[in-house]
Amino acid sequence: MKKILLFSFLCIIGVGIGIYLFGSAKQHPLTQTEKEAAIAKLLGHQPILSNNPRHNIWIEHRGKYVSFAYPQAATVYRDTVNPPDKNSLESFVFQQESPRYFFVTEVLDPTNVETYNDIPSVLLRRNNKNQYTETSMALQNVTFPVFTKTQQNVVEKTAFILANGKEYTFSITSANPDVISIFDRVMASVKILH
Repeated sequence: MKKILLFSFLCIIGVGIGIYLFGSAKQHPLTQTEKEAAIAKLLGHQPILSNNPRHNIWIEHRGKYVSFAYPQAATVYRDTVNPPDKNSLESFVFQQESPRYFFVTEVLDPTNVETYNDIPSVLLRRNNKNQYTETSMALQNVTFPVFTKTQQNVVEKTAFILANGKEYTFSITSANPDVISIFDRVMASVKILH
């Protein structure tokens, strides 16, 4: 009789532990990619998971001196009638709200500029090594400096290109470090035209 009671007691404990383990087994949550794949399978097409369906579409800006791709959803500010710098040949500014950033491009006809150290903005960044990190990129057989600043809740990444007797500047500014990938994508599409 004792054996039957002990066996029954152990079975009840075993069943209780089994129910506890089975009921509390955690399932791993789906990743964003898995969620999007499941939604696409249910809908039969790729879903638009943004309030702005143009969010991931990039278009080309083709100026007189430079062309590059930028997000179609961006707000664009075109050349002004009276450029702020008398040496300015072309400027193109765009911004987005999510993530919030400003992207500025400018083409200048510089005077007395033969090397990158002759550009005041480059010299300023090179003299402030505690704030700016310098790297380099290459485009159409031209290697040029790129400066990154990630201090004081501000992210800035700026490239300076000297080519064909002109100075090309590309700069992004934001409080969100994720915008660096936008800068890199724009720079990967840049074509110097004249």
